[in-house]
Amino acid sequence: MNAARVLAPIVSALAVCAYRLVGPARLDPDARWPERLHRRWFPALTSPVRRWLPGTAAREVSEDEYALTLPLPPGEVERGLHERGFVRHPLSRVKTREGVESVGSWVRLDRLLARRMLHVMLFAGEDGETTHVYAHEEYSSLNPLVAYAHYAGEGQSAAAGVERVRELLPRPSRDVTPSP
Repeated sequence: MNAARVLAPIVSALAVCAYRLVGPARLDPDARWPERLHRRWFPALTSPVRRWLPGTAAREVSEDEYALTLPLPPGEVERGLHERGFVRHPLSRVKTREGVESVGSWVRLDRLLARRMLHVMLFAGEDGETTHVYAHEEYSSLNPLVAYAHYAGEGQSAAAGVERVRELLPRPSRDVTPSP
């Protein structure tokens, strides 16, 4: 039997328990601990299972995941995401852009055990006053029934994620040079 097919639902069930224990209110824009967990602890926690569970190592975002650049610092974008029903996703694998780690990982789910989720990754602009937003829609890592598909990257759609995030986030009030 494929170890990933066994491990994925277990990891997913543990993640659901963690989300229920922590609660969405503690995953708001002012909480800094989720990003520390995301950047420091998640890679260490997943390193023993990387051999069997795909999708746990850091990965570079792709150009087709680029949604928009907002003329706001990351903290303000995070507040806007939270107001639109997103929560931090500290259990996401680390994403990088040109070797630089994201400053925020957020998800939007219709319900905790939804089959699909919208995943948004934020990168601080070079000036610190803009935020590059990347997105994709994918199977939810929090639903044990589709967890393996999530970790295997099955059914991930950058186009659907980019379209949804552009609908949900406000348009910039001034022109911003798009990210490459």
